[in-house]
Amino acid sequence: MRIKLLSLFLLLSVMSFAQEANDSRLSFVGLQRNFAGVTLNYRKANIEGNIGDAKALVIYLHGGSSCGTDNTTQMNEAGIDSIANYLSSHHKAAVFVVPQCPDRNKGWGGMIKNVKALLDFTAQTEGTDPNQIYIFGGSMGGTGTWKMLSSYPDYFAAAMPCAANPQGMNAEIAATTPVYNVMGLADKIMDSNVRIIAEDFISQLKQLGDEAVYETVPDWTHETTCIQSYSTPRMDWVFAHTKPATSSIITIHNEQQKKDDAWYTLSGVRIAKPSSPGLYIHGGKKTVLGIKD
Repeated sequence: MRIKLLSLFLLLSVMSFAQEANDSRLSFVGLQRNFAGVTLNYRKANIEGNIGDAKALVIYLHGGSSCGTDNTTQMNEAGIDSIANYLSSHHKAAVFVVPQCPDRNKGWGGMIKNVKALLDFTAQTEGTDPNQIYIFGGSMGGTGTWKMLSSYPDYFAAAMPCAANPQGMNAEIAATTPVYNVMGLADKIMDSNVRIIAEDFISQLKQLGDEAVYETVPDWTHETTCIQSYSTPRMDWVFAHTKPATSSIITIHNEQQKKDDAWYTLSGVRIAKPSSPGLYIHGGKKTVLGIKD
């Protein structure tokens, strides 16, 4: 009997230790700071990866029902656990931040400068890789993700807005970021009219040379889309991207002070002249060629 009790005790101890280790790796600390004139509450987790790997910076923007100032409600969204568990199980070194929007009427669209300031501060203090900044968001947070993409070109390595409306966003700026958009066909909030807008916006991004995916899922409601979109295959797609290294090309052009008419793709391949709309390097700078009617 004593042997059985001892074995049970040891088993429970091991399970408890494993759980504590897991909780420690995925634990979020509550923080508060003034960013660009607004006090923002947020949660932050440091996720350990393989030794020597550069740390990514990941942000999740929550939906409208999680707005407030308690710095707790936003953590109830299932997407946060899905992303955190993915990072942990794939041993991807990262700093994961989850801010809380204080004003639902303002929404994330009115907070982009504050969110950007939060990201810049975290990147500086945590020493994250500037080529690995990723943004996720569902519902209001998905629309906020679109707003961030259409406001800050070349900032994010990839993005994943879910159940979101890109109406009024800047396609030429957003086209600098690979994006994976998920919409549910049974979503009555982001209904068929919004899905037409989203699909058209994705088409614009593709015509501008962006790597963009538009996926619709039958029978998914608004809530289901916000919960189940963050699957392993989709996050594999997102985290496979890093920002293209174009700085070396720009430096060469500046040093040689060449002012010819040469054009380059984002991967650095020289071409005679662009034959379609998209993102190119010309004169040492990124240039967006728009869609011609």
